Amino acid sequence: MDQESSQKVRLNANTKLAIKQIIVYDQFSNFFASLIKMYSTPDHICAYAATANIRIIQQYGTKEGLIKLQEMNLVKAYMEEMMDFTFKSRMDYAKQQWKNDINKIKQYCQDWVANYELSDYLKTLALENVYVFRHVGLFHPQLFEKTKNQERERIIKDETPFKNDPYFIYYPKEDKYISKKEFQIQENHLYIFDTMGHFVCGWVKKKDKNNKDITILETIPHLDTKNNKNLHIFFG
Repeated sequence: MDQESSQKVRLNANTKLAIKQIIVYDQFSNFFASLIKMYSTPDHICAYAATANIRIIQQYGTKEGLIKLQEMNLVKAYMEEMMDFTFKSRMDYAKQQWKNDINKIKQYCQDWVANYELSDYLKTLALENVYVFRHVGLFHPQLFEKTKNQERERIIKDETPFKNDPYFIYYPKEDKYISKKEFQIQENHLYIFDTMGHFVCGWVKKKDKNNKDITILETIPHLDTKNNKNLHIFFG
């Protein structure tokens, strides 16, 4: 697909971003329908897509990786690995919580992918230099009050040290949680960005301290994530 668009964004008097968005494929394609049906997942599969995409970029590099992302069977295989992991993890939790209540178990397994689930899966992969930018649930009390079950438990457990920050960074390879004050963006890093309701991945090139070139890989063709303020906040 490879539809590219670019935009310059001024965050403040000092910080400027040049954001390039590349649409690599359509996550709503019928090509993924069999996976969605098999694992009873919502058709918004951005968490699986972003994770598959960053695996391929990490494995092959940015230039060759963009070419490999056209091999949809490879993308699908990586998506399925995460879907299988997430489904089994949810089933384990649901059976402990609701025993034989099939309706509650089914409903729980059909929910959106949460930040902690994406992070837990990436931890099993232990990919070098792949980081996750995560918004802090406790920083948004109205949204936090709507959470429940394991997502609520994990927000409290994982995010309490960062409750006064809008975001933190997770490094799955070392199972390490990093505050925004302690983290430095590096050109050899690859990132998954939680834009609150949608996951994308990408990388950053620094012209200097306050000027960054950002590339994001999008999987919803009509979506312009370049303008997403929840993405911009990571660079302010």
